[in-house]
Amino acid sequence: MAEQVTLKAEKREALGTRVARRFRKSGKIPAVLARKGDTPVHLLVDAREFARVLKKHLRVIDLAHPAGSDKVFLKELQYDHLDDHVIHIDFTRIAKDELLTVDVALVLKGK
Repeated sequence: MAEQVTLKAEKREALGTRVARRFRKSGKIPAVLARKGDTPVHLLVDAREFARVLKKHLRVIDLAHPAGSDKVFLKELQYDHLDDHVIHIDFTRIAKDELLTVDVALVLKGK
């Protein structure tokens, strides 16, 4: 069975490019938690904690945030175009009563 990891996030009040750059310099990654039909929640995630989650190749994460705790799916990552640093994260809440459809790319190597 897959490993379960809890990632802690804090609420982000200030929005905008300049503010996001300041957060990134301080070691935080701007993130958005959304679900179809709900208003998005703007969050900040610690960059080191998220790097550990990424190294484990996890896509389903327990996210603890000020509004509660949710099981989320890692929908999209945005990387810096010059480096391998993550600059933004999009999370999607997983509803137990809805079907989740995911596209998976297959890369075939060898014979």
